[in-house]
Amino acid sequence: MFSVLKSAENNRLMLKSAESNRLMLKSAESNRLMLKSAESNRLMLKSAESNRLMLKSAESNRLMLKSAESNRLMLKSAESNRLMLKSAESNRLMLKSAESNRLMLKSAESNRLMLKSAESNRLMLKSAESNRLMLKSAESNRLMLKSAESNRLMLKSAESNRLMLKSAESNRLMLKSAESNRLMLKSAESNRLMLKSAESNRLMLKSAESNRLMLKSAESNRLMLKSAESNRLMLKSAESNRLMLKSAESNSLYSIFF
Repeated sequence: MFSVLKSAENNRLMLKSAESNRLMLKSAESNRLMLKSAESNRLMLKSAESNRLMLKSAESNRLMLKSAESNRLMLKSAESNRLMLKSAESNRLMLKSAESNRLMLKSAESNRLMLKSAESNRLMLKSAESNRLMLKSAESNRLMLKSAESNRLMLKSAESNRLMLKSAESNRLMLKSAESNRLMLKSAESNRLMLKSAESNRLMLKSAESNRLMLKSAESNRLMLKSAESNRLMLKSAESNRLMLKSAESNSLYSIFF
């Protein structure tokens, strides 16, 4: 009788253990569903991350296009400056030609006046031939006129030299301005390269940040896999308990039968 009671007590405890195992199985099933949900969430997060990176890439492409447009405008401006320099050089040559023409006209005017003076001297000599007594005075006047003409021509030559020096100074300043424009273009090119380098560094930093987030995601996945392994072991334990319960039920039936 005592043996039957002990066996019944053992069976009751085994039934209790079976109930506990059933609850553990239920919990394991719940954990499995939670893992399934976590996996779904992970895939959604992965998709969202992919979309975010695509948006980032689109933004980067937009900035690159903007930069390319800016470079195109700068090149257009440089081309415009080159044409302006060409035009300035052409104007300088035209001014030089005009100055040369003006000097030639001045020289022609001087020659005309000299011819006029020569004609006058010829008439004066003719008059001096007829007026032998006034010859000495006429000769003296001729020499004075010649000296005055020479002085006038020398003054004209000095004026011409002064204008030529002024033109040379103007040309020097224009060349200086052209050199300044060349240096400004060089500086603009340098700034463009620096901006390009800064943009490249920014994209590299962005890429590094993306890699950091991916590593973080990988660490999270590793922990989830660890948790899944733990749940798998729990399910194994639950299965073992279920088999033990089945064995206990079998023993119980066997003891009742006998």
